[in-house]
Amino acid sequence: MYDRVFIELGTTPTSATDPSHLPTDQRISRLAQGKHDPQLFALFFQYGRYLTLAGSREDSQLPMHLQGIWNDGEACRMGWSCDYHLDINTQMNYYPTEVIHLARVTCH
Repeated sequence: MYDRVFIELGTTPTSATDPSHLPTDQRISRLAQGKHDPQLFALFFQYGRYLTLAGSREDSQLPMHLQGIWNDGEACRMGWSCDYHLDINTQMNYYPTEVIHLARVTCH
């Protein structure tokens, strides 16, 4: 399912300033400074797809929610709970699945 989509947002000029070898936090800092890095956007796009795939398995007992199954409890210390409740936030996790080609395809 991961290979169902290809995204091309432009290229980062290949030079000594090519950011693709830098850690993500440094690439985000460079972006905040106005430096061009379209592959960073592609990286986050694919990361979002990865999280949807990892958090939404066919045999999952519960849907994804805002904190996800990987929550380390930090959100609980910030004053909101990490419970499951069905509201628009749960639905919003699945809004992009059709567009990013992660909808389940059934062949009969």
